[in-house]
Order: sequence, then C-alpha cells, then structure tokens
Amino acid sequence: AEICASVPIICCDLIVSWRGKVLLVKRKNEPLSGHFWPIGGRIMRGEMVEQARDRIARDEAGITIRADMETYLLGFYEGHFSKSAACDDGIHTISVVYQVRIPNDETPKIKLDSQSSAYKWDELPKLFINNLKT
Repeated sequence: AEICASVPIICCDLIVSWRGKVLLVKRKNEPLSGHFWPIGGRIMRGEMVEQARDRIARDEAGITIRADMETYLLGFYEGHFSKSAACDDGIHTISVVYQVRIPNDETPKIKLDSQSSAYKWDELPKLFINNLKT
C-alpha cells in the first residue's frame, strides 16, 4: 500500500485484435471489476517489457505470441482508479500498450485465467481510448 501511495504502478496492456475486433475480458478484480477491458497486468521486477507482454498474453488469455503475428508497441495508457485490489486509497497505473494482431484465417482459442469471468470480441472501451497516448 505504501508503494501505491508513492509511485505509479507500471503495467503492460495488450490490444489483441482479430477480424477488426478487440479481445476484452470481464474483470473480477478492482480496478474496473465487472467491466470488459483489454488484458493486462503488472510488469514484475526483473522482467523485460516484452517478456511481460508474452506472459500476460499466455497467462490471461491462453495466447502464444508468435513471429507471424503483427505485434508492435502502440503507446501507453495512464489510469487513475479510486478502487484497487492491492491498494486501499486507489491506484495510479502507467501501462505500456502493445497491439497484437491474430491472423484472420485462424480461430483464436481463448483460455481465461481466474481474474476474468468472460470474454468478447468488441470495440475498445471509451475510457481506454480516451487515456491512450500513441
């Protein structure tokens, strides 16, 4: 909680797209519990950003990022949330955002982890778009 009160938490978010839509997961935890949101999470100490990207894709959605997928650094997202699972007084996050395109000719097999209750292919939430810097 002391860290949350002092500095932003650094995260990595993924805009996984397929056939013109974006993968959104229904979050179980704060912030944004109950809302559909792109997959993402904290970057761990000692972990390079691209390692975090690959881990988050695999662990949160069952996606293995491959060389044939168009993957690039898109920008960053900055968020201030009044509720957080880890921080009593809310949380300030800065997320490195990657675009990951799944080839149109394959059908993604999404496997959610315990942090999400459902998924859908849709448009990015307006809150995400409004806070995304590219």
